[in-house]
Amino acid sequence: MRFMLFVKATTDSEAGVLPSDQLIAAMMQYNEALVKAGVLVDGGGLLPSSTGVRVTWERQNKRVIDGPFDLAGMVSGFWLIEVKSREEALEWAMRCPDPSGSGKGAIELRQLSEAEDLTENEELIQREAADQMVERLRSMGLEVEYLVFDDEGHGFTKRVNQLKGYGAMADFLIRHLVG
Repeated sequence: MRFMLFVKATTDSEAGVLPSDQLIAAMMQYNEALVKAGVLVDGGGLLPSSTGVRVTWERQNKRVIDGPFDLAGMVSGFWLIEVKSREEALEWAMRCPDPSGSGKGAIELRQLSEAEDLTENEELIQREAADQMVERLRSMGLEVEYLVFDDEGHGFTKRVNQLKGYGAMADFLIRHLVG
């Protein structure tokens, strides 16, 4: 399960006030704990909304609005983590130092939707799962053959495609485990 931890913006973060050395050290320690636990996918701080741009849609018309924006709902940073449960994500949010450094910080925790949350189309769900697996293996520096069958996409219900899939799996294991 993937969760986004949003650091809510403050008047200080919107004014571009830099964090204290103590807060930077505490955040670095927190980030290292996330990495060591293998749950950190990505994270970062955001510049004030005065440097941002908002694109809005009204029917077919798009409108570009330059920042700054109203503080309500603003975000000044984020972490994207992958954990086993909502409870584990909440534990990580609770371990975070006060991101404002003033005793008035806030973090919003939101679960990312996955393909199965958005559709009941099994082919799309299988494709999303395959894409994620291939991306993760490639990020580890492993060469991965991506299998898509003309007659059933990412599926392996037909016996001939199952055999092709097993063959590709055996080749992958031999290449990366046996050497």
